[in-house]
Amino acid sequence: IVDGIQFSSFQDINQNDIASIEFLKDASSTAIYGSRGANGVIIITTKRGATGEVKLTAGSYYGIAEITGYPTPMTGPQYANLKREAYRTIGTWNSAADDPKVFTSAADLASARNGSNFYWPGFFLKQGSQQDYNLSVAGGSEKTKAYFSMDYFKEKGLYANDFSNRYSLRLNIDHQLLPTLQIGLQSQLAYYDQNLRDDNILTVANKIIPYFDPYNGDGSLAKFPGNGNQVNPYFNEQAGAYVNENHVTHLLSTAYAEWKPIKGLSLRSNLGITIANSRNGHFEGSNTLNRALSTGSLSSITNAGDNTLIWENIITYQKSLGEHNFTATAVTSYQSNRTENSLAQGTGQLLADQSYQALQNNPANLKISRNYNGQNLVSGVFRLNYSFKSKYLLTLTGRADGSSVLATGNKWAFFPSAAGAWRIVDENFMKKQTVFSELKARVSYGI
Repeated sequence: IVDGIQFSSFQDINQNDIASIEFLKDASSTAIYGSRGANGVIIITTKRGATGEVKLTAGSYYGIAEITGYPTPMTGPQYANLKREAYRTIGTWNSAADDPKVFTSAADLASARNGSNFYWPGFFLKQGSQQDYNLSVAGGSEKTKAYFSMDYFKEKGLYANDFSNRYSLRLNIDHQLLPTLQIGLQSQLAYYDQNLRDDNILTVANKIIPYFDPYNGDGSLAKFPGNGNQVNPYFNEQAGAYVNENHVTHLLSTAYAEWKPIKGLSLRSNLGITIANSRNGHFEGSNTLNRALSTGSLSSITNAGDNTLIWENIITYQKSLGEHNFTATAVTSYQSNRTENSLAQGTGQLLADQSYQALQNNPANLKISRNYNGQNLVSGVFRLNYSFKSKYLLTLTGRADGSSVLATGNKWAFFPSAAGAWRIVDENFMKKQTVFSELKARVSYGI
């Protein structure tokens, strides 16, 4: 939950914008979120502007990423000797004169005898890096407070052509429109430009016999190194051979109005939208790992969209009667979500340089598909908090969720919970002790 609105893309959030993070885990504290809180709730609150002089903050960092503790495979000579010893146990190999019985191809025999050695994972593992540059401005008057930030984060992976760039903007505004009425806006925009390697290349590299040469005698890449039946993963490293580009835009925007007509009573309405649009362009050349045994290259492009509307109305009333304190909260919530995606693909791209573009030039296996999903969630919540002397606490909560994806007659579910707590540290008999600065016992139950 980001600033009161459900938001799943937590990686979009610039860590410099975070004011606080809370984790809700037990049944009572998560009950107000109903079915969505079943696995716990993470509440993120972002920074706001404050009355006073404008505060400007800037920062940056750069870091290097390297592989540590990675298993080291056998060298070529070690593997060749292991193979000889294996054949010695069955009486096939006794001396170097028997090598042709163990290494049955001319290439195998030559590699084993000349001590060839290739550290295949080393062909692909590179040095990665992370860098971040951020700027924020905060300030405000008695009536209007604002916070603005911008951030650029770049990560270079451990493979060639494996990177992710994130550009993010945030604007938080709070305005006291009337003495009893406050309005505000929280908006965050994140854009990703990525090329992500997920071609299983390291798993393949670990399996290739270490005396197999990735190159033929004429300097060209060997499709099947040595006499192996494993495709040479080095083909995936050639420029433009493997492309997995992502262009993603995420928008989270929430407007609110809060009215406090009398002491102790608050009426608040939140209206939030989350929009996620993405495009994935994918290309695998004809000699790459997944296509070497197929008919030509694979080109595809996927467009996806996810739009969510959330409208919540919250009424809160607080009342104190001597040492008895009551807080009653009622919430109505409506959430509407729409997701859709479309895919176009083909094989055998006539010009490899066209990658996933010009899909009509793929002569085979042309495919078009589209999916759509829509669902709504309507909820009602009531919570009562009671405390006596601020050290004996009771919380009662009930939430009803109705979902459009469930069958008629079974669309609604009720989630009750109760919790009691005792602030032991506030008792008189604890005042003289210095061991505990905070001590509370709590029991809760919920569905």
